Amino acid sequence: MTDTIPARALTDVPAQTGTRLSRASRGAPANDTAAAGREQMLLAKFDLLDELYANPDRSAGSLAEVAAKAIAGIRSASFAAISIRRAGTLRVQAATHPLAGELERLQRQLGQGPSIEVLTHGRSHSALLSMPTTDAYDGPFPDLAPRARDLGVGALLSLRIATGLQDTKAALTVTAPSGRSFSEDDFLDALTIAHHAQGAVGADHVTHLTRALDSSRDFGVAIGILMSHYRLTRDAAVELLKRTSQDRNHKAHVLAMQIIEIGQLPER
Repeated sequence: MTDTIPARALTDVPAQTGTRLSRASRGAPANDTAAAGREQMLLAKFDLLDELYANPDRSAGSLAEVAAKAIAGIRSASFAAISIRRAGTLRVQAATHPLAGELERLQRQLGQGPSIEVLTHGRSHSALLSMPTTDAYDGPFPDLAPRARDLGVGALLSLRIATGLQDTKAALTVTAPSGRSFSEDDFLDALTIAHHAQGAVGADHVTHLTRALDSSRDFGVAIGILMSHYRLTRDAAVELLKRTSQDRNHKAHVLAMQIIEIGQLPER
């Protein structure tokens, strides 16, 4: 499941009272206004850092919250996504906009791109910082770049999120709009957020394992009921559950829960 929550631009952070920001709003000179804008961005970043460092367990909330923090804290980022590769399967777990998820799936389809470099090839980070201006393009990710450009993308940046789990890799990918790219400051901000996202990935892993364990227990109970009610061997009961699920076009876990509830196969 992909969590999608509204992106919050850095410029949406309210001005702090008692600073030069209020002077800009009262009609200060243009150079003061520019300085006030820079100060506003710095204040927003300090607020974000305070929030990240406030949790000693390095948890940054849910994966969706981490993606939203990336948009709030990385000046050039318009969208963000978090993808996880678990037991060889790559999935988009959170995205702030449908385009962010689409770009992740496109990279998976093409077998190339910054997030593929991080999740599949073990890179700590990877980026596509400029898009082709003509069809004669010989830069990185030649299949991805023109298609990303056509989607209105200016740059892509992916960074590894440490998971501490042998079979799980995670990446934060941020997208800049057409005509923009990522600066060194953007990279450092993204690195800070990715560094503090480990707790969110760990929480997602625990949820995944809990669901898998619950499903396994439910299947075991349902199979035991079928064995007892219909006097079947275990293999025959498993086959009956699978065949019934396919014939009725029901998810196996939903069917197992129905069997547990009524003590036998439900009627059609």
